[in-house]
Amino acid sequence: MTFRIRPYDPSRKRAKRTPAQEAATQRNFRIFRLRSLWALAYILTEPNRSAVQALIDAELHSIGARTQREHEEALRAKWEKLSHIEIDDDEIIF
Repeated sequence: MTFRIRPYDPSRKRAKRTPAQEAATQRNFRIFRLRSLWALAYILTEPNRSAVQALIDAELHSIGARTQREHEEALRAKWEKLSHIEIDDDEIIF
């Protein structure tokens, strides 16, 4: 099976996205931005970092996403299962 390039058709209209698709896209992008902000929080000193990360976790929880701490724990468990080694918390910086 080969993929053929669709010929250019200037009269072709883009399909309208449903409101549910738009809402899902906005929610996913917001989660992406919050997880990126979590990573940037490591620039801060410890008391401020913990406060910012707690706010980010609360925001992720409020929109129904897995919190970043839960996300990291799941990743750590997956990595430990795949690598069969113990991962020290001091060695990994998310």
